[in-house]
Amino acid sequence: MAINIDDPEADALTRTFARMAGLSISEAIVTAMKEAIDRRRNREEPLETARPNGELDRIASGTSRSRSFLAGEAVAAYVDRELEIIDGIKRGIADAAGRLVPHEEAMAEIFDVIRKAETGKGDKV
Repeated sequence: MAINIDDPEADALTRTFARMAGLSISEAIVTAMKEAIDRRRNREEPLETARPNGELDRIASGTSRSRSFLAGEAVAAYVDRELEIIDGIKRGIADAAGRLVPHEEAMAEIFDVIRKAETGKGDKV
């Protein structure tokens, strides 16, 4: 059975691919279709990639929830956890305000103590 390509873009793409691959028009169509079908068959969905052992399906089945619902719940839990971490860091920074010493100042004091110890002029530790 013959294939008739009436679409100018499809015709141009097929001819370009045939030239690039060194194929006849028919071979180019067959090759392109095989590659497209193979890509679709082997395409991993994000949820499948995340849990390849069917764990998400087990949870969905056991809870009567959809995989997309569970994925949404997981994202919400992740966001909540990350926001708690960020808030904790901000609280810690605010709590330490006024009690922190800049790095340069701390290092200057350390070097001063070392210098005094080396010259014998510092307090015994």
